[in-house]
Amino acid sequence: MVPFRMRIVLSLLCVVILIVVCIMFHCRRPLFDAQVCLGLRKSATDCLQCFGLPVQSYNYTVTSDELEFPLAYSILVYANPERAARLVAAIYRPHNFYCIHVDRKSSLGIVDLIKMYGQCFDSNVFFVPDEERTTVRWGYFSVLEPELTCTRLLLQRSRKWKYWINLTGQEFPLRTNLELVLALKALNGTNVVQATYKNRSIRRIPPRSAKSQNMMVLISGYSAGIDRETLNVSIEANCTKQVCCLYHILKCTTEELLKKENGQCLSSKNRSKVNGILNKLRKIQGCEPDDLGKLMGLIGKGTTLFRIKKNSPSQEPLQRPIF
Repeated sequence: MVPFRMRIVLSLLCVVILIVVCIMFHCRRPLFDAQVCLGLRKSATDCLQCFGLPVQSYNYTVTSDELEFPLAYSILVYANPERAARLVAAIYRPHNFYCIHVDRKSSLGIVDLIKMYGQCFDSNVFFVPDEERTTVRWGYFSVLEPELTCTRLLLQRSRKWKYWINLTGQEFPLRTNLELVLALKALNGTNVVQATYKNRSIRRIPPRSAKSQNMMVLISGYSAGIDRETLNVSIEANCTKQVCCLYHILKCTTEELLKKENGQCLSSKNRSKVNGILNKLRKIQGCEPDDLGKLMGLIGKGTTLFRIKKNSPSQEPLQRPIF
């Protein structure tokens, strides 16, 4: 006969073991579910639904026009991975390419979740490596830096895609992939970049009194559609590196870089800061003292980062919004 005290001890031990097993199962369950979902998936939609994310099933047929005209996307995500996954599911096509940048400020849970959702797609959906992720601070160069990183990675990933479109994880498409392709084909190599003259003379370098030539300061919207040739030339151009050095100092957003021909954002609160900016450039890695003369030339004359081709007379752009 087992003593009463011994039975109490054994009962407590069984309870402890049961609790430990439950905790281990709870901790391992997401990994188990992920393996099941990834192993049994028939499509990205099925995989996401297996993870418990309600995603609409998109039935589409890829046309020859779409196959001949792949697109590249950069998507900036900092929160709400479910919404970002729905965006990718809506615009996903096997022949397109998608670069996703997750803000370095994002919590580890958000990073793990969006990467888990990303495994539902093929290798044409990829993430910016952790060592290249940026802590995005709105209104500064860090807003532009992820775009440049994704652009570089997309150019390295494939030579097939024709146009690059930048998005954030909070957006959602209003057009199908086929409509986008037809619209961009009709542009005949023209870049889709909005611009405005509003407040173009406020807080600018050089000041209104300067006799600068070939200089047009414009402000654009955040999103743009830019052809591969323009991006390739702009990313590899020496002037782009020099202008980025200025952007590290100046408070200047992505909207001011993605603009029309002969436009350059070199805005500052006042002209007196220019000398201090140029002095600080000497301390920035990648900006040599010999480049200061070239930088002064950029300030005085401007440069073309994203050029726009002339439209073909036989092909007019579609006059309707893409997103």
